[in-house]
Amino acid sequence: MEEFSDGLIDALCQLAESRPSPRTTMDVWPMADAPSRVGAADTAFGRRPPFMLAFESSWTDPAQNDANIAWARNAHRSMDRFSSSGIYLNFPGFGEEKEEMVRAAYGANYDRLVKIKTQYDPENLFRMNLNIAPRTVAVPA
Repeated sequence: MEEFSDGLIDALCQLAESRPSPRTTMDVWPMADAPSRVGAADTAFGRRPPFMLAFESSWTDPAQNDANIAWARNAHRSMDRFSSSGIYLNFPGFGEEKEEMVRAAYGANYDRLVKIKTQYDPENLFRMNLNIAPRTVAVPA
């Protein structure tokens, strides 16, 4: 998020009031200063907005699965209006978006990272979690 606005604060307060589990947290991470001084092409992730928001939806009662998952999905979607760009893959959301999510996280750096992955890990050994897949290399006939 580019700014920690009154509208964002109001939306977070509403989400906090409606969360089905008291174990659920909404964490705001300041990302200004050193992380924002790095050039966009100098690291995998490039420049980040000054704030990052993470929802940690946690509960213990399996009977509450549906309510908590629905809350987390709604909370995530409701923040789109405040978000300026991308995601951070340490907080990957639901992971259902697969490559779309990975592309969003790396932005303009994605194609460069695919080249690196293809060069150094063409067999995709390091493929756990949300993966940057190498380009398929054609095997000569």
